[in-house]
Formats: sequence, structure tokens, C-alpha cells
Amino acid sequence: MTTPTNDLTRLAFYGDSTQWGSRNKHQLEETNAVALADRLFWAAGIIVVLENHGAPGLDTNGRLHGRASGPEACSWETEMAHGATRRCAVYGTEMTHVQCGTNAHWVINNTLINDIVLAPAPVSKATFKQWYHELAQTAANHGRLFVIETPNPVSNVYGTVYASDADKVTRFLEFMAAQHEVAASRRLVLIDQYKVITEYVDNWQAAFVEDTLHPNGVIYAAKAINTFWTMAPHLDPDGGWSTEPISRSVFVAAFEAFIGKAEGTPPGSTPAQTAKRAVEIMRPKPT
Repeated sequence: MTTPTNDLTRLAFYGDSTQWGSRNKHQLEETNAVALADRLFWAAGIIVVLENHGAPGLDTNGRLHGRASGPEACSWETEMAHGATRRCAVYGTEMTHVQCGTNAHWVINNTLINDIVLAPAPVSKATFKQWYHELAQTAANHGRLFVIETPNPVSNVYGTVYASDADKVTRFLEFMAAQHEVAASRRLVLIDQYKVITEYVDNWQAAFVEDTLHPNGVIYAAKAINTFWTMAPHLDPDGGWSTEPISRSVFVAAFEAFIGKAEGTPPGSTPAQTAKRAVEIMRPKPT
């Protein structure tokens, strides 16, 4: 692994448009879970650098082997092998050179939705699982700490678009099971966004934009809370942060504080102030 340019711990988030933070094809801070999580880490005094490598339309095969154009044209091997200053040639596309690599210590990957929605041909759970094993092993080969992130639920997997296509629903759930199995067998950190959103966010099915694929700011904020909770004990091991999955009561209190909906939130509270209140709810209490 390329030595980072400074001593700050770096996290690189990879994935599809829901990692990038898409809302109606635009990336906004309030619909960008990485930027929102960054706000929480700073509020907690956990000084890290977060990179957002999300790419609309990306699936797991494209992330592993590279796709036709854009920064993701680099294979995962190339991405993991080189620091952020590396440039690799990509011939036969509209881009002759693209920027490849990262200096991150931790790499978080969230690809699954487009393996169901956009993949040109269905693949089996076994194939999807093998791709995740390869992503994890390649990252480890280059000294990176690989983290699996489950997807947020997709409204139309359960609604109108896929109501008559039970196979897509089945594969969506099977692929998530594969993510859990890879994480368990390799003892990897897993950020389980799907579980937290479907179990803790009331009426989550309504929290999508018009295409019913991309979440609105509510779900991106929920993802940020869960990312912070899951990663804090690893990034601040002496901070006493809980290593147990976040409970519903803590999540709801922190989430409502973060989005400024908690009872008693002063009018005009700034994003930094709401982040601080959310962190204080999640911070370990003295015994």
C-alpha cells in the first residue's frame, strides 16, 4: 500500500449512486451519506479523512474488473495497488487516462443494487459472493482494511416495478445474505444499512425520490448515523464506543437529533450543532 501523505486515517467509500449521494442525478451534501458521516466524526473529535468514490450505475462486477469508462475503468487490483496520484491508461474508450488509486487505510464497498437493477444478465448468489471474496482479498493483499456495506432498501424492489418479478426480490435478499456470509467468514466489519433502515426508520418506503430507486435525505442521514456508530470503535479504539449493533432507541434519538427533529431542538440550529447533539447521544456514558 502506498504510504499516506499524512498521519490522518483515511476511509474510501466505494459503491453506486446511493454511495455517491444521488438525488435526481445531483449530489448534494444532505443526500450524501459520506459527507454527513464526516460531520459526525468531526463532531466526535475523531479526525479522519473520508473519500467518496461512489459512481452512479456501478455494479459489483464493474467495481472488481473495471468498467468501460470513468474512474471505475481501473480494476480493483489497480485501485488497491496504487496511491491517489497513480494514473492508469484505459484504451478503447472515450477516456485515455483516468485517475486510479487511493491512500485510504479503510475501504468500504457498497455494490449490490445495480447487480439486480442494471446487470445485463442475472448472476448467481455464488458468483456474487465470489466477487466479494475477491474484493476483500485484493484489498487485504495491499494492506487495506475492507468493510462491507449492505445497501439501503430500494422502494421499487417491493413496489410497482418489481411486484411481478419475484426473482429480482429473491436475488436482492440472497445477495445481501452473501455479503453477510463473506463478512462473517473473513471477520470483516459490516455496516448493515439495510437492517437499520428497514427496522428503525418509520415509513422508510416513502423516503425515496420520484424514481423510487434513490433515497431522499432522510435515508442518507440514517446511513450516516449507522456508519458512524459502526466505525467509531475501530477509528477511536480508546474512546469506549460500543461494538454492539446500534439499538433502536439510541438510533432513533440520535437520528432525530441529527436531522433537527428531536424535541427541544433550538430553532435555527446549525448542521454542526445537530451533529454534536447526535454524537452526544451515541457517546458512551461514564460508568
